[in-house]
Amino acid sequence: MARFKTKRKPGHAKGEKNLHKRGTGTLYTRAARGKDGQRVAVYYARFVVDGVRVTRNTGETDRAKAEAALDRMREEEEAARHVSEKDEVKRRRAIEAATKTAEDALREKMEADRRAEEERNALLIADAFETYRKRLAEVHKRKRKTVDGATVDRYAAQFAAFSGWMGQHHPEKGTMRAVSPDVAQEWLDSLSDLSANSLNKRIVLMRSVWNLLGPAVWYHPDPTKPDARNPWDGEKRGGSIDKAKSDTVSKKPFTLDQVRRLLDLAEGEVKTLAYLAAFTGARLGDCVRFRWDMVDFDARQITFTPNKTRHTSGKEVDIPLMPELAAHLRTLPGFALGSGDVLPGLRAEYEKDAPTFFHKRLDPLFEKCGIVTREEGKDGKLHVVRGWHSWRHYFATRCLQLGVKPAEVQRMLGWTSDQMLKVYFNPDTKRILDRMDAAAPAASLPAPKDAAAAALDAFCEACDRLAGAGLSAAQWRRAAAALTKARKAGA
Repeated sequence: MARFKTKRKPGHAKGEKNLHKRGTGTLYTRAARGKDGQRVAVYYARFVVDGVRVTRNTGETDRAKAEAALDRMREEEEAARHVSEKDEVKRRRAIEAATKTAEDALREKMEADRRAEEERNALLIADAFETYRKRLAEVHKRKRKTVDGATVDRYAAQFAAFSGWMGQHHPEKGTMRAVSPDVAQEWLDSLSDLSANSLNKRIVLMRSVWNLLGPAVWYHPDPTKPDARNPWDGEKRGGSIDKAKSDTVSKKPFTLDQVRRLLDLAEGEVKTLAYLAAFTGARLGDCVRFRWDMVDFDARQITFTPNKTRHTSGKEVDIPLMPELAAHLRTLPGFALGSGDVLPGLRAEYEKDAPTFFHKRLDPLFEKCGIVTREEGKDGKLHVVRGWHSWRHYFATRCLQLGVKPAEVQRMLGWTSDQMLKVYFNPDTKRILDRMDAAAPAASLPAPKDAAAAALDAFCEACDRLAGAGLSAAQWRRAAAALTKARKAGA
C-alpha cells in the first residue's frame, strides 16, 4: 500500500499535503482510511471569502472532482455570506427600530408623568397670593427695603377679587397655570365699571404676581412644548393684554373759601387731618401717620420722609410750620407729650382699611361743606375731580401765589420732577385781579374801548410789585389772557 510522504508546511496538520493552489482557493490532501481500511488521500478545499478563511472536506479522492467541489463550495459560501449580511442588516435595523420605539415610549411616559406631577403640585390660585407675599418680602429683604403692609393688603384684596371671579366663572381652572390670556382678558372685560387708571393698576399687579412666581405658573398653550409665557403680557412681550388708554381727569384744587369751610366744619381728629393737609400738602398716608417728633416748634419747621419715596430716594422734606397749623397743634392733648402719633385713632383705621378710609371719613365732610367731588366728563362718566390731591393742589398753588420759589415747592411736596409744577399750579385769576385793582387807581382807567390794553398795562405793573411770584412765562401769559377776557366782559 502506497504511503504519502510529504513535508508538512506551516498551518498543515500531520498527514496534509498541498497538491493544488488556485487563485480561488487551495486543494490539499490528507491521509485517511477508506471503507476497506486502506489509507487513501482525500482532498480538502481552503479558500477565503470576505476576509474569512474557510476549510472544507470535499470528500473526493479524485483531483478533478475535488476542483469542481472547491468551486462549488466557494460559490455556496459566498452566496450564504451575502444572504447573511442582508439578514444582519435587517436584524440590526429591526433592533434599532424597536429600541427607538421603546425609547420614545419611555420618553412619552416620563413626560406624561412629569406633567402629571406638575399638575398635582401646581400652585392653586387660592394659595398664590400668600406665596407672592413671601417672595416679595424676600426680594425687599435682599434689596434692604421694607414692605408697605397697607399697599400689599390692597394688592391682596384686588387679587382676591380675581380669585373669586375665577371660582365663579371657571371653577375647573383652579391653578395658576390654567389662566390663559383669553381668561385674563375676560376678567378685565368684566371690570368695565373701573376707570382706565384703576384697570391698568390691576394689570400691573397681575403681571407682577406671575413674573415673581416665575415660569412654573405661566400658561402653556401646548404642554408638550417649552413655550410658556406670562398670560398678562402685553404686545411688546408677545402677549395680548395691553393697558387701557388713560382717562384720568386732573383733580381740581380747593378754593380758599372751601378750605375755610372744611377747617371750620370738621371735628375731632378729622379736623386735625384737614389742617395737616391744608398747611403741609402731604399725602394722605403721611398725614395719618404724622408724629409729634416731626414738628420743631422752636425752629418752626416740619421734617419727615414721605412714605412714597422712603424705599427709593429716602430723602426728607422740610416744610415751614404755618402759624395756623402751629396754633391748632398746640390745642391738642398730645402736644404736652411731644411724642407718639398726632392722629392715633385715624392711623389705626387707615392701617386696617386704607382703600375705604378716605371715602368713609372725608366724603361726609365734603358733603357737609357742599363741595362737589364728582363731575361728568367728556366720556359721559362721573369722574372724581376733588379728593385728597385737591389739598396738594391748593397747597402748591397758594405757595406759588405767595411768592415761594418753584424749586422750594418741589422740595416741600417731595416731587422728583419739576414737571409736576405744570400739573399742580392753577392761577388764581380772581386774586391776581384783586391785587391789580389795589395797585391801579380807578381814576387812571382809560375809556371802555381801551379797557383790555389798560388792564394789561396795569397787570404788568402789578406783576412788577409781586416780587418772587415764581411763575413761568407761559403761566403769566395764561393769567394775562384770562385777565384781558375778564376786563373785556366788564367793559
